[in-house]
Amino acid sequence: MERSKSNMSDRINCNSSIAVSTSISVSSNNPKGTTLYRYSPENVPPEILKNIFVGRDDIFEKTFKELETAGKNKTPRFYLIVGSRGIGKSHFLIMLYYRIKQELSFFYIPIKFAEEEYSVYRASDFFLRILQERNEDISDILSLRDEDEILDASLDRLKEIAKKENKTYLIFVENLHEVFRQFDVKEVQKLRSIFQKYDFFSIIASSPIIFPGVAESEEPFYNFFRIQHLREFTVDEIKILLKKIAEIEGNIEFLENFKKCEPRIEGITHLTGGSPRLVIFFYELITRENFEDLEKVFFKILDEHTPYYQEIFQLLTGQKRLIFDTVISSESPLTPKQIAEKSRIDASVVITQLRRLEKDRYVLSRPAGRETYYEVRERLFRLWRDMRQPLGRNRISVFMDFLKLWYTSNEQKKLFERKFHLLESGDKDVLKDLCYYIEVLSDKYKAETLLKLTPKIIELEEWEEADHDIQKLKEIANRNTDIDLKAKYLIFESLSNYKHDEIALETFKKALKFDPKDYSVLLDSSHITIYKELLRAFDKTLELNPEDEYALTRKGSALASLERYEEAIEVFNKVLDLNPENEFALSNKGYVLCSLERYEEAIKIFIKIKNITSDESLRIESILDLIEAYLSLDQIVGAITEIESIKSKIVDQTPRLIETFIEDCWEIIFEELRIGNLGSGRKFIRTIFDLEPQLEKEKFEASMINFFKNVVDSGELEILKISIGEILELKVDSYPELLKPLIKAVEIIETKDVRKYYKLQVEEREIVADIVQKISKSGDLLP
Repeated sequence: MERSKSNMSDRINCNSSIAVSTSISVSSNNPKGTTLYRYSPENVPPEILKNIFVGRDDIFEKTFKELETAGKNKTPRFYLIVGSRGIGKSHFLIMLYYRIKQELSFFYIPIKFAEEEYSVYRASDFFLRILQERNEDISDILSLRDEDEILDASLDRLKEIAKKENKTYLIFVENLHEVFRQFDVKEVQKLRSIFQKYDFFSIIASSPIIFPGVAESEEPFYNFFRIQHLREFTVDEIKILLKKIAEIEGNIEFLENFKKCEPRIEGITHLTGGSPRLVIFFYELITRENFEDLEKVFFKILDEHTPYYQEIFQLLTGQKRLIFDTVISSESPLTPKQIAEKSRIDASVVITQLRRLEKDRYVLSRPAGRETYYEVRERLFRLWRDMRQPLGRNRISVFMDFLKLWYTSNEQKKLFERKFHLLESGDKDVLKDLCYYIEVLSDKYKAETLLKLTPKIIELEEWEEADHDIQKLKEIANRNTDIDLKAKYLIFESLSNYKHDEIALETFKKALKFDPKDYSVLLDSSHITIYKELLRAFDKTLELNPEDEYALTRKGSALASLERYEEAIEVFNKVLDLNPENEFALSNKGYVLCSLERYEEAIKIFIKIKNITSDESLRIESILDLIEAYLSLDQIVGAITEIESIKSKIVDQTPRLIETFIEDCWEIIFEELRIGNLGSGRKFIRTIFDLEPQLEKEKFEASMINFFKNVVDSGELEILKISIGEILELKVDSYPELLKPLIKAVEIIETKDVRKYYKLQVEEREIVADIVQKISKSGDLLP
């Protein structure tokens, strides 16, 4: 089901001037020339940091007030701020540091360590760093030889300063887990003893994870720090942040077009799990619309997170690691029972470990009635895990899946059209981008775009690219046993083999052997040389013999392919004057009349064909054409009559004709159910599923999903319920998962219980929400 999104012209106006290097550069429209450093907020002016401080006000004010009270009473406080990478820990600490300096300097001596303190690996180093930040002369202390003497001297100096100024130290330490990792056990024990003995030290630290040094009961700092978690940003908070950045930059265009950008922002927020750094990063990159750059950056981001994610797995041991990996590898949230079954661990153990994992912020739970569902907290973590599965997952399965979530199929086609227009203008540089766009399309659209691209590539004499695309067309045609495609790639293959644009007439005759009617489809490529060569060849033949039926009928097909319909009809009439029962001319004339929406005339043609032809396949095809003409005129009774006449014979026809028959049945089902003919509608559903074994699974499911898209767009809830119920009754084991979004949408609409969304993965929630909104015609039941 495609989500409703803004069109591509809207997307172009959503471009942000946020850079993608290690800093976020503000546009030249900003007179201050400010630079927003994504990884080094301390280099950004305080007033700018304050302006873009979003979503942390409650925890910030609460922490500040507690420190204010503790400062007045000279009571030590020890905080550990925990949150995933890019969540804003550094921003939080630097903001608190500035506020303490401004408003609580009567109580505190604020000391901020560097983000990476690689030289601190002993207790003495820790306290010497405080003195260094105070610009104290420590040469006399360093002249001491004994390590314990250095430590004692450092503490004495710090005590003397604190007593003289009547203040306590408030030390800001980032990445505490890295600092502790550099200490051996004895040094950690020393540090803990000092904090217990001296009451003039308080610490505000940060870490991306709950690490053993503070979480394990045998560790000196177990239960020592008060842990504060920074949650992911909500969609609304991300929008506020982006607006603030745009205001700082002076990016008026972005602000004016913000409403059009919102669906994109919401989508990428869900994908990245609400990390402000990643949302900004991905959002700006995707608005570039350059697949090649996006691919490199996407995998670079996943790769850069590898040490962080590996560390998380290393910290988790035994059963906890297995349970976490089970959750993270699942495509949807799991109950403890499901986790127990997949991991083969006792359910009571699973529940205990899940509670610990949730407490340490690795997973989150979603209560839903009597069940509780668990999922990984960081969305990017799951993508990283997928990429590192055995044998790997290439860009098609990871990166392309990401792109498919971002662009609808219609948008993908529009992107292709824009780039193709540049190619037509002679810009060969877009060829690589066009190949990326094609990769994310389904076979149906991939074939369509390749048929358009390949002739142009041949025209540009880009033979290597042409051979590649011809091979793709060949694979699709063989996979789908598609005669039309086979005819088309034969022509392109001939062009590529000869390496020029002059095509022998024998090539076209070879293609014609498959099916005369397919000839009109064969010509729908944009290669103008083909049309000229064909029409020239047929006209030359007709000069010698104006009554040559073969040349006339093929000329009519060529004209029809060029959408010169009136001329085509004139040619077909000449053929029918010569031979009133020329089935090829009749069939193609009927096709042209339908293209002109002259359905009544087309109906007479198709009836004539079915009555005169001895070719059973052509008779079936003419009846299918007749059914479509009836449906175009809303003459349902006529369509049903013809459907019934071939129902028992369609099973023996080609997949292409069976597929057309099924599509016609779906349209009849919709109309019958809409007017209350439930028995008839259910009967035709059964008719369709009787033919299921005759089609490839993908094609059959695509026809069914297309029907449901139309039902959802119409807002007909009862039709949706009846159709789903009938299908599940017929195919209980085959389709519940495929129809799950539809089933969940119906449940939510009928129960008005939005909590049901949280049993679903984020991506699935969006689909279900879109279905609910389309059917209910309101936003009242959105998550």
